[in-house]
Amino acid sequence: MPCEACASSCAATQNYQFAFETMGDQPGHTLHGGPNGDCPILAEQVEQELLRIEANQAELEDRLTQLEERMYRLDDIDLSGTVGTGTALTIPPEVRGVFRSYTIEVDGGVSDVPNCPIIVRVNGINEQEYRSTSYVWDVDSSSAMEQQNLDSTAFPRVGFLGQFSPGIARITMRPRNTGETGFVSWTSHSWCNNGVNGSTLGRSGGRWNGDTQEIQTFVVRTNNSVHEWSTGTGATLWGHI
Repeated sequence: MPCEACASSCAATQNYQFAFETMGDQPGHTLHGGPNGDCPILAEQVEQELLRIEANQAELEDRLTQLEERMYRLDDIDLSGTVGTGTALTIPPEVRGVFRSYTIEVDGGVSDVPNCPIIVRVNGINEQEYRSTSYVWDVDSSSAMEQQNLDSTAFPRVGFLGQFSPGIARITMRPRNTGETGFVSWTSHSWCNNGVNGSTLGRSGGRWNGDTQEIQTFVVRTNNSVHEWSTGTGATLWGHI
């Protein structure tokens, strides 16, 4: 605000209250503090405002960096009853094609089926457009179980669950590019809760290669439509900027 010494002759800007001379004032008196040296000095006010702007800019840059590394929960589904043709995790329409990668977490089990393969289909596509390499590792015997290398399949084994809840399969899906694409690759880690039958670890990697299109859904199921999901099984879809 204008100082008391020059209140009758100084005015101030509307937004930041920078003091300035009105018509008829002694020229330049707010450049050096006015007649008594106690009026606002314009250069100091400008410097303070520039420091404020720089601080805000630095904070904004930090927040943008955090945003680039952030993941967003896009969908949650319950998996219950008979598996059937699967249940879709859906990407909200307004953010489709935005994310560089996706994480699917399937938490639970498949009743009475140890080391059960989990199938995920891009946009629910049921064609032999997938290639997958997978195995389940028996820690006790240090040997691979349920190992498969499928060159062309409609049942890509992207993860595994045990026969009891909770087990977990964590799958990273990465489109080749943002926007529309015809290529999605994945890797995964799984823990199968098989109770006293011996719990196991699972690994998978593979790709889908089909027509270029917008990625809208990931459909989750097992390799057999008559399987029953264990109580409390569900899945979550995350998107990574």
